[in-house]
Amino acid sequence: MTKELTEFKPSPIGKIPRDWEVVRLKDIGELQDGDWILKENYVDSGVRLIQVGDIGVGRFLNKSKRFISLKSAEELRCKFVDSENHILISRMPDPIGRACLAPKLPYPYIVAVDITMFKPDFNQADRWFLIYMLNYDKNLERLNRIAIGATRKRISRKNLAQFKIPLPPLPEQKRIAEILQTVDEGIEKVEQEIEHTERLKKGLMQRLLTRGIGHKEFKDSPIGKIPEDWQVVKVSEIGEVVTGTTPPTKNKNFWGGEIPFVTPSDFKGRRYVTVTERTVTSEGADKAKIIPRDSVMVVCIASVGEVAMASTNCITNQQINSIVCKPDVDPHYVYYALLFKKDQLKAWAGVTTTPIVKKSLFEKFPIPLPPPREQRKIAEILITTDRKLELLRQKKERLQLIKKGLMNELLTGKRRVKIHHAEV
Repeated sequence: MTKELTEFKPSPIGKIPRDWEVVRLKDIGELQDGDWILKENYVDSGVRLIQVGDIGVGRFLNKSKRFISLKSAEELRCKFVDSENHILISRMPDPIGRACLAPKLPYPYIVAVDITMFKPDFNQADRWFLIYMLNYDKNLERLNRIAIGATRKRISRKNLAQFKIPLPPLPEQKRIAEILQTVDEGIEKVEQEIEHTERLKKGLMQRLLTRGIGHKEFKDSPIGKIPEDWQVVKVSEIGEVVTGTTPPTKNKNFWGGEIPFVTPSDFKGRRYVTVTERTVTSEGADKAKIIPRDSVMVVCIASVGEVAMASTNCITNQQINSIVCKPDVDPHYVYYALLFKKDQLKAWAGVTTTPIVKKSLFEKFPIPLPPPREQRKIAEILITTDRKLELLRQKKERLQLIKKGLMNELLTGKRRVKIHHAEV
């Protein structure tokens, strides 16, 4: 790649390099909408029906697993997807216009009506280049702006066909795609490591939080077999339970200080909450009860069972019950024990419109409790795994930032790529 001076020219979509052109999608390929399939046509196997939820930003998500019979597909004159040639574009949120390569599946498949099949002319456009160009942030924003609909927006195939993109010469398209694919391969490798480590963590939690470390004798308990020297205790027995409070939001003197105000949206699936959307002043914190660092915070209304730890003194909203653990109870162990029993806590909330586990009920929730020394050992093993996960997530975030920067430069012509003569 090079940052050599590039001459730009005006175009209907902004400045582009002088040797690039602006094309409509219909100028470089054929677009066809998917098929309208009713639920009564669904069967357990046969012809796969790809739906909008299967289409991710640049990747096939493989979520729906819907099928219709071959007979139905033939009677309805469905259009089968050619995985070697088609790009699939979602005409519905979120976001509208996201695209992926047609996947290679072990059975024939069709797509739902809100997906457009785009078959590019490979003499003009590279399939992978088009994937990156269609999923480029600024193009997704443009596509979403021309979508219509009061309840749920969608873009018509006609408007999609008229959508304009910048198009470099074919050899440059291929080089741009190769560079971005290299970064994507790095991201995919890290994602695989994350998945492997998450499976390892899940297995460790299953073993350590039910069988402990090095035990040979077990006993029956209200929550199943546990090591002989473990206890089953109520949450109220391991520490003080504090229900959060939201200071009056109309009083500006209570907000914008240095004390974190934790809500469920701040949890982010990680052990510690380190950043919060909102903060309170000391005056605002006086309207609630401050919980100390390493308190175990548990969501008990709506998204019941989400667990995190306080990284510093803070207050929480009323959806969260926090446990301030006793000196002989390891808060990290409690965090993992409650994380492991998340589904059981959800069950305590019952099936209601807004699931809730009141403080009085939460205090009665049972967890297994090893002796203090074993609590620390179990926590240390799981913390080590979480640290590895955190490093991998940070690595993925760095690669995603690199990709975003490269897309911004390569897909606009701000940074040009060197083309080997053999490619021209």
